[in-house]
Amino acid sequence: MHMGNADETSSLLGKSLGHYDIVELIGVGGMASVFKATQPALNRFVAIKVLPATKERDSLSAARFAREASSVARVSHPNILPLYDYGEQDGLTYLVMEYVDGGSLGDELRKRGALSIAEAANYVIQAAEGLDCAHRNGIVHRDVKPANMLLRRDGRLLLSDFGIAKLLGDTTALTQTGVSIGTPQYISPEQATGQLVDARSDIYSLGIVMFHCLMGRIPFSADNAVTLILKHLNEPLPTDLLDARGVPPEITQVVLKMTAKAPADRYRSMREVITALTEALTALHITLPSRHAEDQESVSLSNQSPPFSESLAIADSHKEVGEQAGVDEASSHAQRASSVLSTALFPEAILKPQKLSDFFIMYHRADRAWAKWIAWQLDGAGYSIILPPWSIGSNSDFEMEMQKATAKAKRAIVVLSPDYLNALSTRASYLAAFGREAMNEQSRLLPISVRACGRKFSKFLESINPVDLVGEDEPTTLTLLLAGIRNESIKLTTPPSFPGRVVGDSMETEPGFPNRALMRRESSTETTTDLPIKAPLPPRPFPRQGLKVFFSYSHKDKKLRGELEKYLNHLKRQQLIVGWHDGEIGAGTEYAQEIAKQLSEAHIILLLISQDFIASDYCYNIEMQKALERHEAGEACVIPIIVRPAFWEHTPLGKLQALPTDGRPITHWPSRERALMDVVQGIQREVDRLMKHSEETEKRHLPLP
Repeated sequence: MHMGNADETSSLLGKSLGHYDIVELIGVGGMASVFKATQPALNRFVAIKVLPATKERDSLSAARFAREASSVARVSHPNILPLYDYGEQDGLTYLVMEYVDGGSLGDELRKRGALSIAEAANYVIQAAEGLDCAHRNGIVHRDVKPANMLLRRDGRLLLSDFGIAKLLGDTTALTQTGVSIGTPQYISPEQATGQLVDARSDIYSLGIVMFHCLMGRIPFSADNAVTLILKHLNEPLPTDLLDARGVPPEITQVVLKMTAKAPADRYRSMREVITALTEALTALHITLPSRHAEDQESVSLSNQSPPFSESLAIADSHKEVGEQAGVDEASSHAQRASSVLSTALFPEAILKPQKLSDFFIMYHRADRAWAKWIAWQLDGAGYSIILPPWSIGSNSDFEMEMQKATAKAKRAIVVLSPDYLNALSTRASYLAAFGREAMNEQSRLLPISVRACGRKFSKFLESINPVDLVGEDEPTTLTLLLAGIRNESIKLTTPPSFPGRVVGDSMETEPGFPNRALMRRESSTETTTDLPIKAPLPPRPFPRQGLKVFFSYSHKDKKLRGELEKYLNHLKRQQLIVGWHDGEIGAGTEYAQEIAKQLSEAHIILLLISQDFIASDYCYNIEMQKALERHEAGEACVIPIIVRPAFWEHTPLGKLQALPTDGRPITHWPSRERALMDVVQGIQREVDRLMKHSEETEKRHLPLP
């Protein structure tokens, strides 16, 4: 199933890639093709961007495709199209996004021509919000244009196509200095001449987009790209056209500063663009158009669909965007429907009155399970809740996030943990602002501590006196939570115990009480331990038949599991290990019961990680859950083995030492044999360590002569 031309592309129709059935071809671009597909398991449409086999063999195209996936994984924002899935099959590499059927801003401009000032500003502010998030995560888009701005039917704008995005500080030469790349109609002068670019290049391109929205045409046109680029370099913006159309000087000045020829003369950040444009609108008494989604944000939690990055056990933004690079403008309307609002902040003069929800929950992505559990319990207690799919990260502005929360809810709940406080403390002013807000008697902030934060933050926590849920069992936690919400005082008499239930990723059913054995993460400033956390204790003496090794894997990785077993044969012959996997379950044996039995007896548990493993409820929520519980208890040694590309670093696996070296997927090594040898050497070290531990334990228990 390879794609190299139109015929080969059409051959994918009716076929399947991973969990997705291809329905129709949406568009073909210079780098990739985009298809509409169905995801039967969730009964929904998705958009799949496929790198053809011919491009897969082109190292530059493959690197740019990987760059897009990397950019997507770094950011998460309501105005950036998120990535659902990333995989490989039959020589094809593909990205999966949610299907958006509202077209692009480019389609809208072709149909309608010039937009009103309010509409143009609305779209530009939404795009600026998404780009601001990307820039704060070190990503310059480099191809900002209407075709890469997808529109939901409720008016939400989603930035797409990060295929040529530049990661600031990355020296990887996917483009060279002196070589321009981008779309000539919207390209900045410095990008057009092949110079190094930063966020101000995107500001210029967005200024050209705003001109296009206001006028219904681009400011410069020519018969060829070279002449067009020369106009961007040398000709002033035709503001007389804006004047003739009646665009107010306040708006024209914003566009002029955005499109200044020299980067130093432009706004320094997208945040400055948003501020300037918002102030101009306020001065002109122009109200931005409302979106129906505003009235739907605090609907029942069962209607929320968490993004892909959350289903990876919070894993962010994670973070945290993606889309169809190189797809023709006329066919680029193929992506995602997001269920959350833009986080653009507008002054009260622009915001229309809306009914406030009771609580807005702020949290770090590592605590998504806690946030969902709290939201569910409060929803059941009759409160209206906003649980946003984005979260606080190291680049978040606490004061701005607090403004967003209090603009939508009467009070803001902050889920406190080492991850949240470490992210907050990257700027001393943010931690101080948090403390002032929490200690203010009139504050709308309610801090709730869910995980022990260590001595580093002990005095800070004492000063703000959060609702403390750390270490309690579920009934006690619920009692404390509701008492804290109602500002009541409770004296505890219930001894804590661990419920250990699995946390689900959908709000269609009640989320389980968060499993602290999995959710506990040490402060990032403290020394992390290498694998294992506690030395597993095999029976004394060392098992005669060898240590039992359990293989947990997606059945799509069955072949890779077989290859790994072959390389472990020398350990089997020495009776050091005995391998077991579900292929050994005999007819008539109860499958789940046998899996549980073997998992509970294993000394070493190998988790063969791929995106299919992460997406599998059974592998991820059952086998991995049990494995990590035993690892935490010192009963087994868990080793993640990255067999194919996957977003795994920010899942609970991220605290373990993965194989091969540096967590590089086996399929991405130049030599499969070398990759497997690297994995086996890592496993051998663990076997040797366990043998030594067993021998030392046996000696300690020998009777004295």
